[in-house]
Amino acid sequence: MGFTDPMVGLMIATYIAIDSFGTATNVTGDAAIAMVVDKLSAGKIAERPTAALDGIPG
Repeated sequence: MGFTDPMVGLMIATYIAIDSFGTATNVTGDAAIAMVVDKLSAGKIAERPTAALDGIPG
């Protein structure tokens, strides 16, 4: 595509510097959604043991 070595280096450095912000935003957003669902369900969703979900007798 015609990129020079300095251009490629700058793109790689920028990606490394910015990538963690996307991950942090994703994790924070997932936690916020979980909190909203938890609040809206108001305890209506019962917790089930993991073994029961996996079909493992427990």
